[in-house]
Amino acid sequence: MGTLAEAEAVRVLSVVTPNSLNKTTHKLHEPEAGREPERVLEQFLAAKSDPWRILRVAFTSSRTTWALTLLLLCTLAGCSHRPSASSRADTSLTTPATLPTDNHTLAEGLPDAPSSPSGDDAAQTSPGEDVPPQPATTEATSPESSADHPPRSARRLLMFGPTGPLLIELVLTIDGEPFDAPMQRLIDEVLRTADTNQDGVPTWDELTQSPSFKYGLYGNQPITTSEERRTVKQNYDGGDGRVDRYEVVRFLNSNQGSGRAFSLTSSNQYRGDNQTHSPLMRLLDWDEDGSLSADELAEAAIRLRSRDSDEDDILYLDDFKAASNLASPLVAPNMRARLKRYGPDAAVLLDENTSWNSLLVSLQELYALGGQVGLEPFAATPSTFQQLDTDGNGALQPGELAGLLQVAPHLSLAARFGQAAAPGNSVMPLELLALSPDLEQQQPVRAESTGRIALSLPMLELLVYVVDSAPGVDFEQQAQSQLMALDTDSNGYLDREELAAAGPMFPLEALDTDGDGKIFLPELRQALSQRQSAGRSQLQAYAADQEDALFSALDANNDGRLTTREIEQSPQRLTGLDRNQDGRLVPGEIPGSLLVAITRGAGMMNAGPPAAPLAYTTPAGDLPDWFRAMDANQDGELSRLEFLGEQDVFDRLDRNQDGVLAADESALPPAP
Repeated sequence: MGTLAEAEAVRVLSVVTPNSLNKTTHKLHEPEAGREPERVLEQFLAAKSDPWRILRVAFTSSRTTWALTLLLLCTLAGCSHRPSASSRADTSLTTPATLPTDNHTLAEGLPDAPSSPSGDDAAQTSPGEDVPPQPATTEATSPESSADHPPRSARRLLMFGPTGPLLIELVLTIDGEPFDAPMQRLIDEVLRTADTNQDGVPTWDELTQSPSFKYGLYGNQPITTSEERRTVKQNYDGGDGRVDRYEVVRFLNSNQGSGRAFSLTSSNQYRGDNQTHSPLMRLLDWDEDGSLSADELAEAAIRLRSRDSDEDDILYLDDFKAASNLASPLVAPNMRARLKRYGPDAAVLLDENTSWNSLLVSLQELYALGGQVGLEPFAATPSTFQQLDTDGNGALQPGELAGLLQVAPHLSLAARFGQAAAPGNSVMPLELLALSPDLEQQQPVRAESTGRIALSLPMLELLVYVVDSAPGVDFEQQAQSQLMALDTDSNGYLDREELAAAGPMFPLEALDTDGDGKIFLPELRQALSQRQSAGRSQLQAYAADQEDALFSALDANNDGRLTTREIEQSPQRLTGLDRNQDGRLVPGEIPGSLLVAITRGAGMMNAGPPAAPLAYTTPAGDLPDWFRAMDANQDGELSRLEFLGEQDVFDRLDRNQDGVLAADESALPPAP
C-alpha cells in the first residue's frame, strides 16, 4: 500500500464499517452508506497525506463518513494506537465510546455496549505508553443468547430535589425474576425465529418471511409485502443481512412504543410553578401578591371548602385545577401540557453510559449558580458527599460522580410486577427496603399503602408508586373463550373460514405452527401470549415535580386527598410552614414535592404518569354503627357537617376540641 498511514487506514476501514458504527452508537445509518467506506478509502489514498482534503470531503458526506474521516485524520496525526509490527495483523481498532444519551428518555434493555472513557472519566495515559491490543473480531457462528447478558434487577436514579440531589435505587422484578429477564427471552425468541433454516445465522430475510413476524405476533405492524420487507431491512439491518440483539431491540422500540426492559422519562414541567402558581396557591392567595398573609392563612379552610361541590368533606387536586385554570390569566385550558422548561429534568438514570460531565453541569446549574459543587447541596446527606469527594478538595469532579454507582443509596425501594404482586398475594408491589442513616436522622414521616409510599422530609415531599398496566392474564382461559366463540361447528379447532368470520384477528398462517390448516387451543394460546410479550416485558419510570406542592404539604397522611381533619386544620398546618415566623408564608417556605411513577406496559408515559393509587384510611378498632352510618366520605372521622346530632352532643364527643370526631371519640362521656 505504500506508507504506514495508508496501511493503517486500510486496517481502520476494514474494522469500522457502517454496521459496526451502527451497533456501537445504536443509531440507524443511511441506506446508501454501504459504499461509503470504500469511497472514503479511495479518496484517502488519492489525497495521500493531505488531511485537509479528506476533511473537505466530509462536509458533503453523511454521518457515517464523518466518523470514518475523524478516525483517518487521527491516524494521520499519529494519535491512534499503532501496535507493534509483530502484532498489527492480529489487532482491531478499539470500539469508539458510546455517544452521550439524552437524559429526557433514558433506556435499559440493550446488552451492555462497549464503551471507552474519555475526558475526566478516563485514566490518563502518557503519549508513548503502550496500550494492550484488543482481540480481533471473529465471525460468530451462532446467535448471541441471553446467557451472554446476565439479567439485572437494580437501577439507580438521581433526582434533583429542591435543596439537593436524592439518590434512589429501584430493585425491579417481573414475576419474581430480574426485570430484564423477560425481554432477553423475547429477544432470544425473535433470533430463533430469524434462523428458520437453523444454520446458526439469524437473518432479516428469514425473519421477515416468518409468519410470526409477517403477521405482527411480536406486537409489530404486519409486514406482508415485498416493499414493507425492504423497508424493514433498510431501517434496521446494519448492512450485513444478519439480525443481532441490538437490531431486535431497535425494531421492538419502533413498533411497540419502547422495546427496552426499563426506560426513564423525566420532566421539569412543574419545577418552581408548583410552589408559586399552583392551583391551591392561586385559590388561597386572594390578594395575588405571591404569598399568603396571616389573614389568608386564617381563611384557608373556608376557601378550601368552597371547592367541595358535593359537600363530602373530601377534596382532590382536580377539585382545584378546573376553577383555578379558568380564573387565572396565566393558565389557558391547554397550558398545563406546555413544553418542558429550560434546565435539567427532575431525574437522570445512572449507569455505565451516564455522561458524568453533563451530570456535573446539571448539578452546577441547579445548586451552585454555575460554580463548583461542594458540600452545600448535600447538607442533608453529608456522608454521600464525603464518599464522592475522593480527593478531599471540597468540590466534585466528573470522575468522582461515577461513585454514585457504588455509594449507598439514600432510598432503596422494591417494585414488583406480575404474579408475585397480584392482588391477594402477600408480596407487596412496592416496598421500602432501606433509608440511609442521613435520611433516618431527619425522622421522615412515612405513609405506606398498597402500591404507594410517601415520605415527608423537612423540605421535601416524595411520592413513589407503581401501576401495573399489564396485570396477570390467564391466556389459557382467554384462548378457550375465543375458541368456543369462534368454533361454529364445534369440532375443537378453527379453520380458515371461522377465522375469517371473526374479523381482522390473525390469518390462519400466523397461528398454524404445524401447517395442518387447523388452529387448536395451544396454537391460539401461544399467539395471544406472544402478541403481548413485548409490552409485558417493559417497565417505565416517570420522574417529575408534583403538580401542587401546597396540596402535598396539606395532605398530612399522604393519601392523595384532603380529608375532613386536613381541611379543618389547614390554617394551623400552613402557619407551621412559616419557618421565619413572620406571619407570612412565601413559596420558598413550602416544601418541594417530587414523584416517581413506575409502570409496566408500552407507550404509557407519553402523556405523563398514570394516576397514583389512592390510600384509604381504615379506622382502627370497633366503631358504633351510628358512627359508620354518619361517616359519609368513609375517612374514619366525622365533621360537624356529617354529624347528625345536636351541637352540644358533638362538643361533648369532641374531647380535644379540634372540630373533628376521631374513632376514639365515639363514646359519649357522662354529662357534666
